[in-house]
Amino acid sequence: KKYLSYFGKKKLDEIFSKENIEMFLNKDKEIFSKKWNHIYNEYVLYDAIDKKEYRIDRLMIKDNDDGTGEIYIVDYKTGGKNENQLKTYASVLKKTFKELKNYEIKTNFLEFDVF
Repeated sequence: KKYLSYFGKKKLDEIFSKENIEMFLNKDKEIFSKKWNHIYNEYVLYDAIDKKEYRIDRLMIKDNDDGTGEIYIVDYKTGGKNENQLKTYASVLKKTFKELKNYEIKTNFLEFDVF
């Protein structure tokens, strides 16, 4: 209901069509992999040094139980990308959580065309 007046029913039906949803789900299958131990949507990250708050659209963590692991940061986009945004998220995560220093961090923009 919230977006009905903004987009209109026809546009919303197009956005959420079976084809668009399948395309979205197939863009990056790793996002929906069962390998992740922890999955957070709208994860709030606070940078105490810069006194800034960030919101990560999707944060996934895989622990290898040996002090190493993987982190995957996904930013959903309906418009332009800002590569520095994902670099900032990764940097703030590493400096905030010292136990993640041996984790590999991957980032990705997942675009969804609504216009």
